[in-house]
Amino acid sequence: MKPVLRGSIAFSVGCRAVIFVLLASAGLLAQNASPPAEIIAYPETILYNGKIVTMDDRSRSENPGTIVKAMAVRDGEILKLGEDQDVLRLAGPATQRIDLKGRTMLPGLVDTHSHLHDGSDHWGLSGLPRPAVVEGATAEEINNGLAATIKSSVERMAPGEWIRITINSPVSMDLLMAKKLLMKKDLDQMAPNNPVHIIVRTMALVNERVIEEVEKFYRSKLVDEGLDRVTGIAIFGTEFNRAIPVMLIHSRPDLIAENVRRELEEWASFGVTTFSSHINVPGHVNAYAELDRQKKMAIRFAWTHRSGTIFNSEASSFYTRIGDMAGNGSDYWWNIGVTVGHLDQSYPGVATTVDAKPEIKARELNLGAEGDFKNGVMFDMVRSGLRITGTHIAGDLALDNFMDIIEKGSKAAGMTLDQVQKKAHVIDHCTMGPRPDQYDRIKQLGITMSCGPKYVLGVSERVLRDYGEKYTAWVVPMNSLYKGGVKFVWEIDEHPEKTAFEYIEIPVTRASADGKLWAPNERLDRVVAMKAATSWASEYVLRQDVLGTLEPRKWADYIVLNRDFFTVPENDISEVRPVMTVVGGKVSYMEAGFAREIGKEPVGYQGPAPGQSSGRR
Repeated sequence: MKPVLRGSIAFSVGCRAVIFVLLASAGLLAQNASPPAEIIAYPETILYNGKIVTMDDRSRSENPGTIVKAMAVRDGEILKLGEDQDVLRLAGPATQRIDLKGRTMLPGLVDTHSHLHDGSDHWGLSGLPRPAVVEGATAEEINNGLAATIKSSVERMAPGEWIRITINSPVSMDLLMAKKLLMKKDLDQMAPNNPVHIIVRTMALVNERVIEEVEKFYRSKLVDEGLDRVTGIAIFGTEFNRAIPVMLIHSRPDLIAENVRRELEEWASFGVTTFSSHINVPGHVNAYAELDRQKKMAIRFAWTHRSGTIFNSEASSFYTRIGDMAGNGSDYWWNIGVTVGHLDQSYPGVATTVDAKPEIKARELNLGAEGDFKNGVMFDMVRSGLRITGTHIAGDLALDNFMDIIEKGSKAAGMTLDQVQKKAHVIDHCTMGPRPDQYDRIKQLGITMSCGPKYVLGVSERVLRDYGEKYTAWVVPMNSLYKGGVKFVWEIDEHPEKTAFEYIEIPVTRASADGKLWAPNERLDRVVAMKAATSWASEYVLRQDVLGTLEPRKWADYIVLNRDFFTVPENDISEVRPVMTVVGGKVSYMEAGFAREIGKEPVGYQGPAPGQSSGRR
């Protein structure tokens, strides 16, 4: 019993010592009513008297989750949510209190597919001349404009200077695919000493000098499948259109980074706090690395690695060796997977299983079939255990090819179905698919569909013309995906005019400017649309533990709105915009009116950028 007695005595002595310390501490506090500020962590910001919709119900329902009035933020994270009195009592001497005056607050929007860096040159900091613009409604009009522009350019330019032209015509891709525009031999004859790069929406037309310059810069033979060396048509034109401007100013990484920095600030004003895109040129990798090091990123970026496929005939071996980086990075810039770019093209180059007239089927570009270059590269990506993200899949046949590759590559890697599902592969766009009989296979493989509402208004009329009314219901079928239990998220994939909310209105109304409803049965509940842009989208970017909802210990990424998203008429959702966007507790955007109201200065983007087009890019 002695050990027990000794233990009891020790316990008694220990208790008296603790009591003595507590009493002494109480005496000290009595003399000093306020403890030193260095040992106290009050919230930096408390927002109160608002309608704070947390979106913390991640289920497949029309319930947005918990709604509270106040939120406290500390060290870039959410500290507490609740009623005004419960949260305001946490305020310290230096806590900023923001009266929302009933305004609605939401988690920041997560855009799963937009190429901010590829469009950032509109800020004009690079010093590159803007491409000349040629317009026309027919092949003759466009060809005459091209010939005149090239002739005048050659006359005033020195040998070796680049001639860059954009064709601004809705029929340009159709005409190029039908080879009714000027071809490479014409460009070579007209400008033998100057690289000629013609931008045709998501395609490109180039002469021999462009091919020589690109191969010299990237030290690689161009992949034959990506470029027809006879016609000069680059069916993966985005690789030229996005890579060439950065290639031409690669010696000025500071300019590339500054263009990107300003673009990130602009998108914060749209309400986007995280976006995803692939990176296909080293200049942009370097730009984000530098911005991240300097803590100058206004919003977060979840990036997909595509550099290995850009102008690289040895991409398969590259991605066999690269290793799985998905999820790694900083809080503002992290990798989420790899991509071959695309397995078909933008409309009308979508790869479909639909019967149509021969001239329609001739435009379809099936780039992911067995034996094709991109099929082989993606197979090696999957076999190497990599996650596939950011991949353009516009048509239902391209989706079939995608799923075939996932299954075959995973089998070659010896993966179980559970392991395949945990990879959480994704595809982007939903331009014309999936078709209904693909839903079960998509769910079985654990694939998430990233759907772009812009295609509802951009291609529905053309699908009606080319394939028939039945197939307009395949264009961004978000309601069918919702009811069918398929995971889907939301993307913008172009430059908004004023706010990201116009791309949430589209799937809710599916109405064009003239009032026509496109596949009205595919209209989506607004709460479900918001889940696709917040809580569900956070899974796409592998940050569901810290993004997408407003909950304690999650990142303080939120937007305060000018109108209540949940009660405005459906046709007015596009008028909703943020008055304040906050990322990691730091204000990335604050409009002038709201800034005056709370006694602050405006923050971030406040107006049109130099050279920005008035319409969508």
